[in-house]
Amino acid sequence: MHVGEREMRRISSGELRGCFQMRSYIGVGILTGILWLEFGELLVMPYC
Repeated sequence: MHVGEREMRRISSGELRGCFQMRSYIGVGILTGILWLEFGELLVMPYC
């Protein structure tokens, strides 16, 4: 089975784009989680 160089390039670039999107989504999720923890602590502290 022979796959053309053009096809290989298209597949690899698509995979890289998908990987980059996943990493950016994970980064945003981690950042929002950290912000929620920080603000949660700030909101809960005065009541303790």
